[in-house]
Amino acid sequence: MIVLEPILSKVFFVLMDFFKLFHQYLTLIDISLSSKELELFYEFYRILIEKNKEINFTRLQSLNDIIKKHFIDSIIVQKILENNQISLQEPLMDLGTGGGFPGIPLAIINPTLKILLVESRKNRVDYLFEVKEKLNLNNIEIFHKTLNYNNSIHCNGVITRALETIKETAIRTANSLEKNGLLIFLKGPNCEHEINEMNFKFFELILDYDYILPDINYSSKDKRKLIIFRKNIEKNILLEPVNRYYFKAVEKIPIKYISSHNNPFYKKIKKLEQSKEIKKQNQTLLAGKKIIKDFIENHAEKIISFIFNKNVNENEILNFYSLINKKNSHIDYIFMKNELLQGLELNSYKPPYLIAKTNTILPIEKFDFKSSFLILPLQDPTNLGACIRTAYAFGIKDIILTKESCNPYLLKAIRSSAGTVFHCNFYDLKQENRSSYLSNLKIPLFILDIQGKDIRTIHTNPSVFGLILGEEGRGIPEDLILNQTQKITIPMLNPVDSLNVSVACGIALFYLKLL
Repeated sequence: MIVLEPILSKVFFVLMDFFKLFHQYLTLIDISLSSKELELFYEFYRILIEKNKEINFTRLQSLNDIIKKHFIDSIIVQKILENNQISLQEPLMDLGTGGGFPGIPLAIINPTLKILLVESRKNRVDYLFEVKEKLNLNNIEIFHKTLNYNNSIHCNGVITRALETIKETAIRTANSLEKNGLLIFLKGPNCEHEINEMNFKFFELILDYDYILPDINYSSKDKRKLIIFRKNIEKNILLEPVNRYYFKAVEKIPIKYISSHNNPFYKKIKKLEQSKEIKKQNQTLLAGKKIIKDFIENHAEKIISFIFNKNVNENEILNFYSLINKKNSHIDYIFMKNELLQGLELNSYKPPYLIAKTNTILPIEKFDFKSSFLILPLQDPTNLGACIRTAYAFGIKDIILTKESCNPYLLKAIRSSAGTVFHCNFYDLKQENRSSYLSNLKIPLFILDIQGKDIRTIHTNPSVFGLILGEEGRGIPEDLILNQTQKITIPMLNPVDSLNVSVACGIALFYLKLL
């Protein structure tokens, strides 16, 4: 008995200190508890302190901190809800409950309210089962689970504190929380950005309440926010990938989801990899951030579709929408499965992508020949695009295409041109008698030929001229080599068969335009 007396004395004084301090805090928030409920809180406190030595799930050690920041912080929620005519709905899920907060304090003061404690860490789950058994909390059910949208625990309310962002919890509980259920968040004071991330069509903000945790010394600086959203949608809505990935964006942007190779839109994109389909539809594909940025700045009205996959984050979508919507409000926003993109030429480039209207390739009769031009019978889209880019750099915007030419709006041509195809004018020289048509021009025509005149010997540059370029190997079509065309050559220090056509184009234009 002599040995036990100091221990019993210490327990007694701890017990008295607990009840005294807890009562003071309860008085501050105007909540009354029964003697049984007070005993349960003390037993909970005792287990918490003991188990925390093993598990370390709370940094709070002092009696005052535990009562104030765990017990009071949990049950004050009910008082705020009552004052705002909001009821806790059951089953109520405490997601990521950890040491049992706020779920266990709420279960103690609401013995008929069914509460689901969800925790992913086994040592905490074992502790929760011990608390449930010793406190005889039959209204608690414990789940050892990492919850996400792929699995579910049926509930009509979710409450959580300090777990993750509001948006992440809304998505995580997508398949668990029923329509009209409540999402209740115990947050710090600076969470406005989290609130603004929410989709207000899917979730209605019904309470945004600022409060300060009470302190018996009246010196508390513990600011808190209680945020409550009501879910307005059925569970399956957020199971759709587009609504999860672009949770906020879909609030104002109608995003279409393409998931099948048989989708007509997917087939359309596949066809736009071909020259004849580009010409038929007067539409093309664009890829590359710089090209897309330039196109938005200069040709926003021509954008038809904005295509992306889950690698494009939500902020990119929202930024594009805010930038473009006033200029063009008729754009289709298309979210596509990665598996589908892998079957497209677009997959070689990082998303997003555009479908846009092309400029019309005009008949040659529409060209007035008052400015210098290139004739490009080039079948390779990379070569064609590179020559167009070079021409544009030297101030030439008029490009004549022949029957040998590929379409300048092929994806590879656009990429190689760095988007300059959209700043140029294209004319179609596909007449059977094209040689006679060119013969009637009163404009100097140059062709690059290994047997031609050294380009450095040209001392008088014409103000308007035409330059005909051929592809390595194929050369220039014979009927475009006219009697009046002037053959010029680029001298080289070491003998090679030929220069790449775009390199030759740059050197030739440097001499013809600038020297």
